[in-house]
Amino acid sequence: MSRLDPGTEFAGYRVLARLGEGGMGQVFLVEHPHLLRREAMKVISVTAADHADFQERFTNEARTVALLRHPGIVAIHHYGVEAGAPWFTMTYLDGEDLSRSPLSDAEIGLVAVRSAEALDYAHRHQVIHRDIKPANIIVTREDDGVIDQVVLLDFGIARLMDSTRMTATQAFIGTLAYAGPELMDGLPAGPATDQYALACTIYELLTGVTPFEAPTPSAMMAALLSRPAPPLSGRRPDLASLDPVFARALSKDPAQRYPDCQSFAAALSGVLGASDAGPQAAIAAPTPTRSSSSGPAVPAEAARYSGDTTAPADTILPRPPTPSRLRRLLPALLTLVAAVVVAAVAVGVTLAVGRSDSTASDPVALTGQVTELSVDVFTTCAVRDAVGYCWGQNDDGQLGDGTTVDRHTPTRVAGISDVTDIATGGSTTCAVASRTLYCWGSPTLQQTTVPKEVAGLTDVTDVDVDGSNICAIAGSSLYCWGANGSGQLGDGTTSPRTAPAKVESLSGVTAISVGDDVTCAVAANAPYCWGSNKNGQLGDGTTVDRHTPTQIKGVEYAPAISTGGTIGNATTCAVQVDDVAYCWGSNDQGQIGDGTTTARSTPTPVLTDALAVVTAAAEATCAITLTRELKCWGGVGIATGADTVRPASVPGLHDVTTLAVSGSNVCAVADAETYCWGLNSKGEVGDGTTQTRNAPTKVTFPA
Repeated sequence: MSRLDPGTEFAGYRVLARLGEGGMGQVFLVEHPHLLRREAMKVISVTAADHADFQERFTNEARTVALLRHPGIVAIHHYGVEAGAPWFTMTYLDGEDLSRSPLSDAEIGLVAVRSAEALDYAHRHQVIHRDIKPANIIVTREDDGVIDQVVLLDFGIARLMDSTRMTATQAFIGTLAYAGPELMDGLPAGPATDQYALACTIYELLTGVTPFEAPTPSAMMAALLSRPAPPLSGRRPDLASLDPVFARALSKDPAQRYPDCQSFAAALSGVLGASDAGPQAAIAAPTPTRSSSSGPAVPAEAARYSGDTTAPADTILPRPPTPSRLRRLLPALLTLVAAVVVAAVAVGVTLAVGRSDSTASDPVALTGQVTELSVDVFTTCAVRDAVGYCWGQNDDGQLGDGTTVDRHTPTRVAGISDVTDIATGGSTTCAVASRTLYCWGSPTLQQTTVPKEVAGLTDVTDVDVDGSNICAIAGSSLYCWGANGSGQLGDGTTSPRTAPAKVESLSGVTAISVGDDVTCAVAANAPYCWGSNKNGQLGDGTTVDRHTPTQIKGVEYAPAISTGGTIGNATTCAVQVDDVAYCWGSNDQGQIGDGTTTARSTPTPVLTDALAVVTAAAEATCAITLTRELKCWGGVGIATGADTVRPASVPGLHDVTTLAVSGSNVCAVADAETYCWGLNSKGEVGDGTTQTRNAPTKVTFPA
């Protein structure tokens, strides 16, 4: 890989600054040339060309960790291999890592709880971090200084490194002072290994030093294997009550540690929450020092990124030590501890899924795979390699190709590129392209057969459409317009709007779903709905319409939400971060999935292993499970072979990543291919015919 200096381009991004460099690679502040969004890019110090099938393994591992969806895990946006170097981009966080962010004891307790929640979530998905340490935990703060986010970086992909048989000198070693003793014995990392590292991290935050210190790496290894962890009270007498907590979490035997990370954090939090002290109370705590950077100067803003911002792995730092001191590991040591070789990939990309359209996050590297799907009764749309395609009914120009001729195969939307989201409903279609919103067909604006920019919105990230209503997320705020007879625009009135109107009561909006007369959104990780509530589809325990957003009780940390149906007859579903899917509202076809046809006005659990759930047209609901299987229920005989009031598997599809549902049609991406099936009266299946398809049928896109 050639040198990446500020102003150069790499993998389609403009390099703004080098944020840091470590043994596993370099981190850069980059800007997408079209989206004009700043991201952090990590370029891993591995040459893909040197290892057979590396790119495929890298992609598979990146997808695995990218399935994690949790507010405490940083989000990947794109990944790929450029000039033989694997890379990925992630959210650029305006915060500091814990190696440079002093915390009070109460704040340390909060960090422990939030980090433990994220780790246990990852462990339930069979993902081990392998490199927990202060530099891999970011905190952001509100304007008043209160901690807002606690986010984990750099989930490891050790299996990828093992599969390439890389020598230890070619990869970054998990920082030794945080490594579980079992790794020294050659045992595989597990959830208890992450718990041990978290305990070392919290110990260091409380005292200023890690539990074990030694003058040489070999002495450090000996200490890890043979010496008991020193009690916390040796440096913090005021926290002597926590000695047994750390003794258990730092046990040499993984089986003797807490059953999960949250149990450890819970044992800490009560004591720390009542403490007014901080690490400055430690006895003889070291004075932090920092090695000088060998790279170019970077803006202060860029320095706040965190993660591998310290010196390379073979740099020897002066004592007294800082949290970055353990990067001084010598190459000779690396061959002794090959069991803990890791390469890091940050995680957090939301699984690409849909409502009547999809709720995907930013697209990954250009691979020819569909990243967004949207299905209406007679029209289907998709995003493939940042290009919009539509097919099916086109009498109002909703396909966006400049005509009103129906199309039976995917047809490129005219005039826009860099498409990141698309939604179709009724005779209207909208898309986000280069952070700008475009609509066409017969939208609330005026009829047009080609995309027309919607004025007044900037920094648009998401859009949803259903018949006569449109909502879009712009700058983390929600804007809605169109019909408003049931208060579905959320402005407190029932007056229609012909231009985007901000939903003032919501901020930090990350997901939306629009039905005929009901709208739902996720804001600050909490789900809200408003509009018609005839069948309890707002989930507030009543059947009273709401003209402003009403928070749904009983569902917490919902990354996405889906609502769909006909006027006055809608169903809503959401998935919590613990993978439990809930549905409520109309249930005459069994679309809630609880085994009945009784409407529900509060969230009702349906699945315990859901990655995403999509409901539409008050008839059908489908979900992607943790094993990426597709399940459907309700009036969906066309998908499962028979209508069912409980989730039933759709045969023939594996590794499902993207999903869209309407009352009579379903589309999904499985094994990296796009499949649709259903009535197909207008060619909406996309196979070149108008014949009903009762089984998944592959959709071919133009070259």
